[in-house]
Amino acid sequence: MDRRSYFKKQLTDCPFWIAYGARGMTPSLHRLSAYEFHRHYVFHMVKYPRSKSGHKQALLSGDEYQTRLTEASLNKVDACRGVPTLIADLDYQIIEEGDEWWHPLGTGEKVQEYRYDWVIGPRLRPYVPVVYGAQGNNTEEEQALRIFCLFFPWVNDFTEIRLLVPYNGHFREPGMISWLN
Repeated sequence: MDRRSYFKKQLTDCPFWIAYGARGMTPSLHRLSAYEFHRHYVFHMVKYPRSKSGHKQALLSGDEYQTRLTEASLNKVDACRGVPTLIADLDYQIIEEGDEWWHPLGTGEKVQEYRYDWVIGPRLRPYVPVVYGAQGNNTEEEQALRIFCLFFPWVNDFTEIRLLVPYNGHFREPGMISWLN
């Protein structure tokens, strides 16, 4: 059993905007704005088997863990006395399909470091995000940009671009005069 304090850990070293922008192509997540995403979803640590028997059980049921052990790690787990130290992507890999209770992060280069340790799961209750410093806009232009980033969906990886979900580097279109239009 995974002995990390599962419910106390938070994804703190990766800024929310990077994780949101790499939320993957799951249809239920892809079209959500940052506000909607933060209201209904949260990042959880993955659970992975730490024994051969746990790995076999995970292959049969598939419900308890979000990862699978690699062939190389099965020997490592078998030879270890006690709880083995497993390395993400080398010893265990994320299950790409996910299910209704969790979804993997996207494949963009900005979240590769977190992809095998964190997944996206629904919140038990909706959360009301508070935008700190919302009154600190210097201009109406700046306020319009912040509203756009918060209430419209976007991604930070070219491979996840869709018609209604643009790349964040292409927000300002050629010939665009103001964010207010």
